[in-house]
Amino acid sequence: MLSALEKTEWNLVFLGDIMDLWIGLSGFQEPWQGEFLEWCRRESARRRILFLEGNHEFFVVQPHGGYFSAAGGDLLQEDGLLLTHGDQVAAAPSHLRFRRWSKGGLARLLLRFLPGARGIVRLLKRRFEQLSQRRPHRFPAQALVAWGKERLLPPGAPRALLMGHFHHFFQHRFPNGALLAALPAWKDRGEVGLYYPQENQLLVRNWRSLPSLIPPPPKNPPPTPKNNHGHKHAP
Repeated sequence: MLSALEKTEWNLVFLGDIMDLWIGLSGFQEPWQGEFLEWCRRESARRRILFLEGNHEFFVVQPHGGYFSAAGGDLLQEDGLLLTHGDQVAAAPSHLRFRRWSKGGLARLLLRFLPGARGIVRLLKRRFEQLSQRRPHRFPAQALVAWGKERLLPPGAPRALLMGHFHHFFQHRFPNGALLAALPAWKDRGEVGLYYPQENQLLVRNWRSLPSLIPPPPKNPPPTPKNNHGHKHAP
């Protein structure tokens, strides 16, 4: 997919949870994660590359933020767009508490210096996956709309709010024209979102269809015809 994106000139946003698990500390980072960072560094020289930490990424922004044009752990605003991963929207208190702890300074110290930290992380990951499979998943549409209403309706607010996290495609248009959208999970059908700022519209497609969405180069216009006196007529 990254190779296909290299053929475009679009600005890119990675909304988080782009890896199954990404701990951006020495001794935890996998080779392909470093390759992704290098790709972002190269591409950010010719386009905007934005990155948001999801709840599957830990300590990525602080040490590696310089690989992106802009990066954040919660919210980013860019040219009338408000961007968030989304896991803190309508989240249970237990999730918010774990998020604060697992992304805090104490957890960072434990990961760096606790013997067997990698094995502990693997056990925790497996345990959370088991709990997630047992827990019912309901898409919180009303809560998302209420959350977006506070951020998109005030005067001067962004025109659109985009998020990931929920593995569910959802769009809501407010009376003032502002757009709230949750993107589907890439891992399910390889879908990505294309945002058109002038129309304030979001298009969701499989990434393999990206080449067909790249506008063709403009053709040379035909020469303007002349009349018998040598004057050009407007076509």
